[in-house]
Amino acid sequence: MSHLGGSLCPYAPHPMRSVAVRSDRVNKAFNTRVQHRARNRRDSSGVCKSAVRLAKAAFSSYISLSVRKDADNDRNYDKLPRLPIYWQSIKTAWLYTRLKVISSSAVGVSSTERCRLVIERPLKRDNERAGGETSVLDVQALEEFFRANDIKMNHVNTVYREIFKRGRTAFWETPDIGRKTQDLLKENFVLTTSKVVEVAEAEDGSGAKLIIELKDGHRVETVIINHTHKARKRSTVCVSSQVGCAMGCTFCATGTMGLQANLTAGEIIEQVWHARQYCTPRNVVFMGMGEPMDNYEEVLVSLRGLTQQNQFNVCMDRITVSTVGVVNRIQQLADDCPEVSLALSLHSSNQALRTQIIPSGGRFTVDKLQAAIDYYIERTGRQVMLEYTLMGGLNDLPIFAKELCEFIQTRKVFVNLIPYNPTEIGALHGYMVPKDDDCIVFEDILNDFGIKTKIRWKFTGCTMRQRWCTSMW
Repeated sequence: MSHLGGSLCPYAPHPMRSVAVRSDRVNKAFNTRVQHRARNRRDSSGVCKSAVRLAKAAFSSYISLSVRKDADNDRNYDKLPRLPIYWQSIKTAWLYTRLKVISSSAVGVSSTERCRLVIERPLKRDNERAGGETSVLDVQALEEFFRANDIKMNHVNTVYREIFKRGRTAFWETPDIGRKTQDLLKENFVLTTSKVVEVAEAEDGSGAKLIIELKDGHRVETVIINHTHKARKRSTVCVSSQVGCAMGCTFCATGTMGLQANLTAGEIIEQVWHARQYCTPRNVVFMGMGEPMDNYEEVLVSLRGLTQQNQFNVCMDRITVSTVGVVNRIQQLADDCPEVSLALSLHSSNQALRTQIIPSGGRFTVDKLQAAIDYYIERTGRQVMLEYTLMGGLNDLPIFAKELCEFIQTRKVFVNLIPYNPTEIGALHGYMVPKDDDCIVFEDILNDFGIKTKIRWKFTGCTMRQRWCTSMW
């Protein structure tokens, strides 16, 4: 592949004078070229977004392989290939949006590529559930099958093109692969191993809940949350990573089930596939049933499938993985996927109270959580979202708000305050819905300390200000 001309940039009309991007010129080049065009067209945001979209398609995979993998300094930019000056400005815009990823200590490749590199090692899958039918959406399983049968790896893209571009459920019926390969695919893979058995849609169109039955009869929940941002309709899909959960949170209905099974990567991805029948997913959050970090390797494989361009093509920074605080996995996630967002279910920064709410919190002490947050922020440059469920008369008191401020200090975090949504298991522990005024006081204390905070109001017995979509369940 040439560094110049149309072979690299199919949209470029002819080779032009080339320059190399250097770290001290990134901002200057971005301002003088991309924003100059924006001023001429009087649409700054539109031009920048168009440039980024175009650049991601043209340069994402190539740039990720062009940066030195072992470098950890500004000279990374000097290792980028020389390109025509017009496309160089577009690439500069792309680098500008990904500056924190390329300049982090995990530099070298894009987040999607890093997932691919990490999971090349053998995966410790749940053998009891990995047998039988296999979903073709499980990219790791498909690639391993192709290697074992000496099938050309480029046919992986061919299969996904049939599914995602041409909309064929009979993905093996394509003239682009041989008859033998078609027969092998038909015998060993299916499109999905699960099925939707129940759908509950909100009357106001704000979302839906899907009950999905897996191949062994277990059932999991997937929630679609529709919302509007800057007059644009967007959808977030909340997926499950386990059947049940071992963490035993005392306010969570899933915690009473115990851990019954780990989902395979294919079953996780299938949830998004089923959700596509009801919406166009823009964001994916691992906040459904289960603790994602306890099923870490399958979650990694699913991240790869969700973010690959020939599949769902979800941006890595639009995926959030939630955890109650599995410290070693938080650190590993920062290394493996630095562009994935992290959400920590804290609920209290007081160790005794947190252990009461989350019995497994004894293993993940507050001090260890602080160290894990610091590591994640240092490695990724991203902020951490803290989830804090407010329960009336328990953890919504001003003293606990002040303790939370001491826990956060100057860390780069965002706090989601979620008024407790009544559940049967929570009622057994005496948990109550907090008062509106107590929630506001709690928020004000955090805001006065300089911490970004938002209350996710929902339907309770009290005043309704902003509906939190999952409350309809």
